[in-house]
Amino acid sequence: MGSSCVRTVTSSTTCSRVYRQTFPRPKILVINFPHNPTTAVVDLEFFKKIVTFAKEHNVIVIHDLAYADLVFDGYRAPSFLQVPGAKDVGVEFYTLSKAYNMPGWRVGFCCGNREVDRSLGQDQELPGLRYFPASADCQRHCPQWTTGLCQGDGAALPEAS
Repeated sequence: MGSSCVRTVTSSTTCSRVYRQTFPRPKILVINFPHNPTTAVVDLEFFKKIVTFAKEHNVIVIHDLAYADLVFDGYRAPSFLQVPGAKDVGVEFYTLSKAYNMPGWRVGFCCGNREVDRSLGQDQELPGLRYFPASADCQRHCPQWTTGLCQGDGAALPEAS
């Protein structure tokens, strides 16, 4: 990979400013909300602005939704993929290890843009990434869980019983 620049961005306005000030221009925007360790949270409106930004600048968005279930005071973490057009510009990762107290298991999945999803599995420069393309199997065996989620319409996994 080429040179990288990591900056903390907390608003879509800051995102646009950082993008304009960075050279070479970023090709990927990695976001993480609810954020760890700052606990920053966003609403769906924030993700709408991120999708617009990504389309305007041809940037891929990777959203880490690892802490979606660890929220308080009635807040529900929105999914990046709830926004119309989000699937066109990015992917979202979810992990079972945080919410289900399975540290070290590294069990999760990725939904969203098929080309981005596939290219992540081919990148040999992502240390520790073990990519198992189980999307087709999951969709075939668990359509009630994956159909809405992977179509980006905001459907969520069923509640645990």
